Amino acid sequence: MTFKAITRLLNGNLSFLILTLRWEKDPSYCKRVVMKQHPFNSGRRLLDLIDLAIFDFLAGNLDRHSYNTFQLFGNFSAILHLDHGRGFGKYKTDCMSCLVPLTQCCIIRKSTYERLLILQKNEYKLGDVMRESLSTDLIAPVLYEPHYDALNRRLDIIIKHVNKCLSTADSPEDVLKAEPRIEDYHESEFLKSTSKDEEFDF
Repeated sequence: MTFKAITRLLNGNLSFLILTLRWEKDPSYCKRVVMKQHPFNSGRRLLDLIDLAIFDFLAGNLDRHSYNTFQLFGNFSAILHLDHGRGFGKYKTDCMSCLVPLTQCCIIRKSTYERLLILQKNEYKLGDVMRESLSTDLIAPVLYEPHYDALNRRLDIIIKHVNKCLSTADSPEDVLKAEPRIEDYHESEFLKSTSKDEEFDF
């Protein structure tokens, strides 16, 4: 979400107060603040959120206000992908604010990046793969044809941003992350080392 809109009823007129979030004004916000705090400084949470941001960007889902996890698994819970009702609305518009976790944090699962590269190839174009996948659906055609072109265009944008991160990184491993292992993560240790006084919005 690019902006938070707070509505107030004043003298019978509906007025809107638009607040700018801190990450909108500070492109270093993720690396400077978010990546240093639990639960984003370890485990799989931040990588999961970046995967989710890519998913939302591809689908044009502008309505992601929060995310859900299984509390039982701590920071090694996969994020539950729920509520994509606003996806595939405007095929001409690319909501760049959806990609902020990727563009600011400049990290991505290596496996995600490799899969995206495959879907960029002519023989496996994401739009074509999606069209074929939906062709046997009972309510086919599910999507308006321009949405398939939008998928390809948005995928190119994602790859461009990852390559930009790679071009400025000291090494590819700083950007392309291996799958976190639960053996390397201990929830209680990270909780003890995290300050509870710092707050952030992202």
